[in-house]
Amino acid sequence: AGTGRGHRPRKARATKPRRKAPWWELPALVALAIVIAILVKTFLVQPFYIPSESMEKTLHGCPGCSGDRILVSKIVYDFRDPHPGDIVVFNAPPGWDDEPPQQPPSNPVLRVIRGFGQLIGFVPPDGLVLVKRVIAVGGQTVKGDSAGHVFISNTGPKGPYHRLDETYVYETGPDPRAKFGPITVPKGRLWVMGDHRDRSADSRYHCGDGGQDGPDNSSCNVTAATVPIDDVIGKAVLIAWPP
Repeated sequence: AGTGRGHRPRKARATKPRRKAPWWELPALVALAIVIAILVKTFLVQPFYIPSESMEKTLHGCPGCSGDRILVSKIVYDFRDPHPGDIVVFNAPPGWDDEPPQQPPSNPVLRVIRGFGQLIGFVPPDGLVLVKRVIAVGGQTVKGDSAGHVFISNTGPKGPYHRLDETYVYETGPDPRAKFGPITVPKGRLWVMGDHRDRSADSRYHCGDGGQDGPDNSSCNVTAATVPIDDVIGKAVLIAWPP
């Protein structure tokens, strides 16, 4: 009878003992994540809440409903100034207090939790932060007619003017401030307006001294009615909630 070659038994592979993580590894990872979140919020992206209806229907913020949460790019204006058409978030200038600010909770525990959420960028900041659309920038002249059309001149009040194609405008009633200007925007400042034209306390509204309600014509206080570029926090780039 023939003889067959027998199979060699397989050698058991030695397994390396699993390394036990040091006790400080998880706290270090958590701390690193917090530092990264703070840096992202400070220099790159920050969330904000839409508190009013002034930007309907581009951004949802009707009274009594849950407003949109938006993400704002903070780095874009490190490389350029705001352009006409940009939707910007900015700290409210003096007198621009017509929209509800974010208020901290009275409960001290919730206040601490909220403060931590604001630190890492998951909770919108307290205080009055507004969102509007840039219509004209420094050096441009802006005016509106009674039909709600907005016109821009790059060469001063005498024109020539070009009419903006504003497909984003939303109105639920007559706009009492449709006719305004001509107003030349100072250098380093922005003329901003809400997309919900008849429900927005914007540059047209804040023509009076101290940013209060004032005349809607060439005698408008352009400093009170415009927003300094230095007060702009960033550009709205994404509706984060609802998806």
